[in-house]
Amino acid sequence: MVENGLFSFDDPIFNERNGKKALYIDRDLLNDLKVFAKANSKCHQNIAEYALKLLIHSNNQKVQLDVDSL
Repeated sequence: MVENGLFSFDDPIFNERNGKKALYIDRDLLNDLKVFAKANSKCHQNIAEYALKLLIHSNNQKVQLDVDSL
């Protein structure tokens, strides 16, 4: 948000997007994620970030990402 030619550091959109990049996913998957998030009273963005972090950083052999099948 710009006020009097100056950027406002309290801009909620800027604060949410700061340090983040867009990630494009299939619209049906996004809809499924939103339904899942609503059923669990959580934010769909937080669930997606958590799931990706868990897959990428997990040392647990039960949680694996089969990159070769993509």
